[in-house]
Amino acid sequence: MAITFAEKHWQQLLADHFEGSIEIVGTLVFHLIVPCGVYTSFEVLFPAFSESHKIQPAGKQPTRSEVLEYLKVVLRNQLLSFFLRLGSVYLTSGTRRHPFRFDAKLPGLGEVAFQFVVCILLREVSFYYAHRLLHIPALYPKIHKFHH
Repeated sequence: MAITFAEKHWQQLLADHFEGSIEIVGTLVFHLIVPCGVYTSFEVLFPAFSESHKIQPAGKQPTRSEVLEYLKVVLRNQLLSFFLRLGSVYLTSGTRRHPFRFDAKLPGLGEVAFQFVVCILLREVSFYYAHRLLHIPALYPKIHKFHH
């Protein structure tokens, strides 16, 4: 029953919206809005829980102005990522090179689990090597030192 409910809504979404729009909005919601909303709400909704899981002592916690500065950096990075994704959607729309499948039938649990594991592994490997690349002398002081 849950599958038919999900499939019905998925098919309606496919009928009403362009595949590229689904990709852009889906990426934005599930990679930015949901995680940021969840993590930032902990401080407000569960202050005791949030406080008990902080690693840095109170004197090292960021000030409000530092948090606003960090938010500017995050916003800049997210906008860069968004426009790169938008370019990718534009270049692959209507081609067989599009990285996502937009079938009316949803994948089975086995396929979802397999793809989830593969994506996690690929993300970890690519993050590791991208991070290592940012430590080379030409890139570290200009781009990555801010992170450290």
